[in-house]
Amino acid sequence: MSRIDTGNIPKSQEESSRLSRADTPAASKPAPNAESQSPPKGDAVSLSQSAAEINSLEAQLRTLPGVDQSRVDAIRESIAEGRYAVDADKVVRGLLSLEKSLS
Repeated sequence: MSRIDTGNIPKSQEESSRLSRADTPAASKPAPNAESQSPPKGDAVSLSQSAAEINSLEAQLRTLPGVDQSRVDAIRESIAEGRYAVDADKVVRGLLSLEKSLS
Protein backbone atom coordinates (compact mmCIF):
# COMPACT_ATOMS: atom_id res chain seq x y z
CA MET A 1 0.00 0.00 0.00
CA SER A 2 1.40 3.42 -0.89
CA ARG A 3 1.82 6.22 1.62
CA ILE A 4 0.81 9.82 1.06
CA ASP A 5 3.62 12.29 1.43
CA THR A 6 2.52 14.99 3.83
CA GLY A 7 5.98 16.49 4.23
CA ASN A 8 5.12 19.64 2.27
CA ILE A 9 1.96 20.37 4.30
CA PRO A 10 2.58 22.64 7.26
CA LYS A 11 1.89 20.89 10.56
CA SER A 12 -0.90 23.27 11.56
CA GLN A 13 -2.78 22.74 8.28
CA GLU A 14 -2.46 18.95 8.57
CA GLU A 15 -3.75 19.01 12.14
CA SER A 16 -6.67 21.29 11.29
CA SER A 17 -7.66 19.07 8.38
CA ARG A 18 -7.64 15.97 10.57
CA LEU A 19 -9.55 17.72 13.36
CA SER A 20 -12.18 19.14 11.03
CA ARG A 21 -13.02 15.64 9.82
CA ALA A 22 -13.11 14.26 13.37
CA ASP A 23 -15.20 17.13 14.71
CA THR A 24 -18.10 16.52 12.32
CA PRO A 25 -19.78 13.32 13.51
CA ALA A 26 -23.03 12.28 11.90
CA ALA A 27 -24.80 12.77 15.23
CA SER A 28 -24.17 16.52 15.10
CA LYS A 29 -26.48 16.87 12.09
CA PRO A 30 -29.80 18.42 13.03
CA ALA A 31 -32.63 15.95 13.40
CA PRO A 32 -35.53 16.40 10.98
CA ASN A 33 -38.46 18.24 12.44
CA ALA A 34 -41.11 15.71 13.40
CA GLU A 35 -43.88 18.22 12.86
CA SER A 36 -42.84 18.82 9.25
CA GLN A 37 -43.23 15.10 8.49
CA SER A 38 -46.74 14.65 9.90
CA PRO A 39 -49.73 15.58 7.76
CA PRO A 40 -51.67 18.73 8.58
CA LYS A 41 -54.35 18.13 11.18
CA GLY A 42 -57.22 19.21 8.92
CA ASP A 43 -56.68 16.55 6.23
CA ALA A 44 -58.87 13.45 6.08
CA VAL A 45 -59.23 10.45 3.80
CA SER A 46 -62.55 8.95 2.82
CA LEU A 47 -63.26 5.96 0.63
CA SER A 48 -65.92 5.85 -2.03
CA GLN A 49 -68.67 3.26 -1.75
CA SER A 50 -66.98 1.21 -4.50
CA ALA A 51 -63.64 1.22 -2.69
CA ALA A 52 -65.31 0.15 0.55
CA GLU A 53 -67.03 -2.73 -1.28
CA ILE A 54 -63.74 -3.79 -2.86
CA ASN A 55 -62.05 -3.77 0.56
CA SER A 56 -64.86 -5.91 1.95
CA LEU A 57 -64.60 -8.41 -0.93
CA GLU A 58 -60.82 -8.60 -0.55
CA ALA A 59 -61.24 -9.40 3.14
CA GLN A 60 -63.70 -12.17 2.28
CA LEU A 61 -61.32 -13.60 -0.34
CA ARG A 62 -58.47 -13.72 2.18
CA THR A 63 -60.53 -16.10 4.33
CA LEU A 64 -61.12 -18.58 1.48
CA PRO A 65 -58.69 -21.42 0.91
CA GLY A 66 -56.49 -21.05 -2.18
CA VAL A 67 -57.01 -24.66 -3.28
CA ASP A 68 -60.08 -26.89 -3.15
CA GLN A 69 -58.26 -29.82 -1.61
CA SER A 70 -61.21 -32.21 -1.93
CA ARG A 71 -61.34 -31.60 -5.70
CA VAL A 72 -57.58 -32.10 -5.99
CA ASP A 73 -57.85 -35.36 -4.07
CA ALA A 74 -60.72 -36.58 -6.27
CA ILE A 75 -58.82 -35.81 -9.48
CA ARG A 76 -55.65 -37.41 -8.10
CA GLU A 77 -57.62 -40.56 -7.21
CA SER A 78 -59.27 -40.78 -10.64
CA ILE A 79 -55.86 -40.40 -12.35
CA ALA A 80 -54.39 -43.14 -10.16
CA GLU A 81 -57.31 -45.45 -10.99
CA GLY A 82 -57.17 -44.68 -14.72
CA ARG A 83 -60.65 -43.10 -14.77
CA TYR A 84 -59.53 -39.55 -15.58
CA ALA A 85 -60.43 -38.70 -19.18
CA VAL A 86 -59.05 -35.65 -20.97
CA ASP A 87 -61.45 -33.95 -23.38
CA ALA A 88 -59.00 -32.81 -26.08
CA ASP A 89 -61.61 -30.63 -27.83
CA LYS A 90 -62.32 -28.77 -24.59
CA VAL A 91 -58.58 -28.20 -24.01
CA VAL A 92 -58.12 -26.89 -27.57
CA ARG A 93 -61.11 -24.55 -27.26
CA GLY A 94 -59.72 -23.19 -24.00
CA LEU A 95 -56.27 -22.62 -25.48
CA LEU A 96 -57.71 -20.89 -28.56
CA SER A 97 -59.91 -18.70 -26.40
CA LEU A 98 -56.92 -17.72 -24.29
CA GLU A 99 -54.86 -16.98 -27.38
CA LYS A 100 -57.62 -14.72 -28.78
CA SER A 101 -57.91 -12.82 -25.51
CA LEU A 102 -54.17 -12.17 -25.43
CA SER A 103 -53.92 -10.80 -28.96
